[in-house]
Amino acid sequence: HCSLDPLGRHIISFLKCLLHNKNNEIYIEKSYLLNDHETLEEFFKDELEKKNIKFDTDIPYNTRFDFIIFTDSLSIFPGLGWEHRLTQRKANIKICYPVFDGSVPPLHWISTINKNFDICLCPSDYCAHNLKRYGVRIDCFCLECGILIDDYLKITKEKIKKNDKFRFGSIGASDFRKNLPLLMESFSDAFKKNDNVELFIHSSYGKDLTCSNEIELAYKRYRKKCNIILQTKKISHKEMIDLWSSFDAYISPQTTTGYFTTPLEACAVGIPTI
Repeated sequence: HCSLDPLGRHIISFLKCLLHNKNNEIYIEKSYLLNDHETLEEFFKDELEKKNIKFDTDIPYNTRFDFIIFTDSLSIFPGLGWEHRLTQRKANIKICYPVFDGSVPPLHWISTINKNFDICLCPSDYCAHNLKRYGVRIDCFCLECGILIDDYLKITKEKIKKNDKFRFGSIGASDFRKNLPLLMESFSDAFKKNDNVELFIHSSYGKDLTCSNEIELAYKRYRKKCNIILQTKKISHKEMIDLWSSFDAYISPQTTTGYFTTPLEACAVGIPTI
């Protein structure tokens, strides 16, 4: 799931870690890529040229792998054919790495994990404990996520303020759990009619999500009272860096979390986080 949203960035980091061992040969499921070659070539140019990374279409479909690592959220919604894809692939060991950032895992994951995998990896001990608490029977281990910060560190050295407003920023996915309408309402209560402050939200939600109408209605309502910008388009890595460089403070709209990519990125570049 190689993309530049928060989930996609953690997977790119995970692949980078695997490639520290130059003997590893990695096959990526081609039908499962977002931004396809654009993202892969940007982050894995050398590895693609050296053939350390290949597509699963390069080998026979019935090939047995040493490991299959499923690095995704196991689908936001159940019943989308994910288990069929999992059972078709042969491997000596099947590992899932279902990154989530709340105290309660999506409950439809539990049976999928128990049925299809041998080992479950989690980004924190807290998440591993919660999966076991809610019924996962296989072994769960903590494998902390890495973040790619080389380009972000340039912000601390080269940051140039691009506007006169104080900008609060928020970047995220799975917005149905993060209550963006409440964030907009809170910002409006605090900073209505203040032209010197703005809130920039970059959200990767899709129009098919149940929360999309609620977010759109809140945006239309509160942007009339204060400076709020809502961006939902896919953006490139460079655009993401430019976006981070424009933030004066970062807002993480969750109080209970087991792991979160974006606050770590904010801390890495010295942006205070709320």
